[in-house]
Amino acid sequence: MKEISVVIPVYNSENILHELNFQIHENLKAHNYELILVNDCSKDNSWNVIKEISRKFKNTNGINLRINCGQDNAIMAGLNYCSGEYIVIMDDDLQHSPNDICSLIEECKKGYDVCYANFEKKNQKNWK
Repeated sequence: MKEISVVIPVYNSENILHELNFQIHENLKAHNYELILVNDCSKDNSWNVIKEISRKFKNTNGINLRINCGQDNAIMAGLNYCSGEYIVIMDDDLQHSPNDICSLIEECKKGYDVCYANFEKKNQKNWK
């Protein structure tokens, strides 16, 4: 069993996946963790990048969905696969910083079942 599972739904993110993996690895290298990247039928080269990262990093696993199921279903697919005592769900675009993972886990260790990040500023489209 892993200490931490990080589940990330991926959609058309081939250009950022290496950086995302690097930042997660740098922040969690002192922990027993797994990274689960769930490709939600991306139209770009995301699945090939996930396979490449998974070959290089034994703690990274990829799931490739046959059809586009949406973010929530991609998250559920990752949750069904993960084994961590603590589970972190992040977006694939680095809007959620891997630097915050350990702080969230420390809060959970105080006895909380769930911790959420509160963003001071969100870089999203207004409709979101």
